[in-house]
Amino acid sequence: MVGVKVFLGICFIVVLSAAIYFIRNRKTVFGGRTSDVGTDSPAAGNLRMWMVILVLIHAAAILFITILEL
Repeated sequence: MVGVKVFLGICFIVVLSAAIYFIRNRKTVFGGRTSDVGTDSPAAGNLRMWMVILVLIHAAAILFITILEL
């Protein structure tokens, strides 16, 4: 069980670091109008940002609960 906890701990750290990266660089990642997508709006970028943040929060919560229950 120790190996599983270590693996899940590493996954938890990866998820948290991805969340921190997206939060710090949200203007460049979800900025809205880019040269690739001409019809993209800032509202669409904001929705994409919140979808990614919610997925990361749920993944971190599930990993944390799993680590505690093992």
